[in-house]
Amino acid sequence: MTKRERVILVLMFLVVAYGAYALFFSSTPKGTSKYSGGRSGELNKLITELSVGLTKEGPTETDIYIIEKAETKWVKDPFCEKKISVVKEKEEASKAEAEAEAEAEVLPEVTFSYSGYMEMGDRKIAIIDGMEYKTGEEIVPGGFVIRAIYPNKIVIGIKGKEEEITVPLVEEVL
Repeated sequence: MTKRERVILVLMFLVVAYGAYALFFSSTPKGTSKYSGGRSGELNKLITELSVGLTKEGPTETDIYIIEKAETKWVKDPFCEKKISVVKEKEEASKAEAEAEAEAEVLPEVTFSYSGYMEMGDRKIAIIDGMEYKTGEEIVPGGFVIRAIYPNKIVIGIKGKEEEITVPLVEEVL
């Protein structure tokens, strides 16, 4: 047995001996605490006073307002931050519509649902049809590749071709 093992065994024995002493030879009887003293009566009195006071008073106007707002449905997720101005959005939307009309004639009829965006450092992940994809990955049905990921849209290309599909982020309102 090495010196290190002996030291560990001695320390373990001391801890077990102290635990046995505290358990069997402790001065406080089981089920009580040495800190309870006579303060339990004061504590019970305080609890009673607070509960009576709370039942007498009704909710304040602020409480009622908070409760009403908590019960209403969210129109828009407050945690989804948009950094693009309204003018830019309208320009991109009209440009995307024009591109979508032009691509509708060339590209095969396939629909994708872009429902989530995550960014961790320099790594961007898009959730498309319930699956996670990075830039450059091939989408499961095959033949389509993620070319670019943005918080509000993704750009999907056909493998080996120049055509691209722009799919906007779909925000579900619950």
